[in-house]
Amino acid sequence: MPTKEAIDSHLKPRVPINSFVFEDKYNYEKVKEGVLTYEKEMKKFRIDHHMDYLQSYCVQTAFYSKNVYFRKVEENYNNQGFLFKD
Repeated sequence: MPTKEAIDSHLKPRVPINSFVFEDKYNYEKVKEGVLTYEKEMKKFRIDHHMDYLQSYCVQTAFYSKNVYFRKVEENYNNQGFLFKD
């Protein structure tokens, strides 16, 4: 059973589903649009809830994405034609 605080809490915005769910073809423009929309919504959410000290979604995502956390991830991506520019 959820607590009263949980029931009364504000829901955090979500990344628009049409920015990451595609059928047969990846759409870079929809991804970019979704990320920028989410960035704006999250900034407003952080300000409205006194959490503006947190990093932005784009900064967090860039930080996590710049590191290879598993030994074979880079090898697997390279085998699929992706290149790391580190």
